Amino acid sequence: SSGINAEWSLRPGEGTSYQRLEFLGDALLDILVVCHIYPLHTDFQPGQLSDLKSFLVRNTTLGRICLQLGIHTHIIHWSESVKKKTAAAARGFVSEMQSKEDIDQTIDKMFGDVVESVIGAMYLDMEEDFDRVWSVVFPWFQEYYDMFAMQMTAEEEKRKKYRLRLCVDTTA
Repeated sequence: SSGINAEWSLRPGEGTSYQRLEFLGDALLDILVVCHIYPLHTDFQPGQLSDLKSFLVRNTTLGRICLQLGIHTHIIHWSESVKKKTAAAARGFVSEMQSKEDIDQTIDKMFGDVVESVIGAMYLDMEEDFDRVWSVVFPWFQEYYDMFAMQMTAEEEKRKKYRLRLCVDTTA
């Protein structure tokens, strides 16, 4: 049986750890996202750049990507509890009935770790070619990138209206 092994759920002596790949994927994802957003958003303040990066690489986003791509179906584990929580997270994602607060953070963390390990494995498999990895990975994040951009635009519009209202109020 092939799949991705979650170390915390392996029986002693079975399988190998995905944690080295997770470490690599986590670092790669940070640098890939930074190298993408920094030159594109010259108008963003440092805090806005940090917020965007954090939004893209957080466990909640990675967990949803894991579900969207179906990666969760390849996780090998021995825990009935994990099996039930994974199935519930998948059902909640599909039905969009669960709010962010309802999704088990442990499952989000596990899913996020697995996505990072896949990114690390891709990097090694693609002969350490950042551009090739990003060309595969960025489409996974496009929806969330666009979502953040819309939020930023809406917030900026609110600030402009507020500033305009202040100008009008002070001249009256």
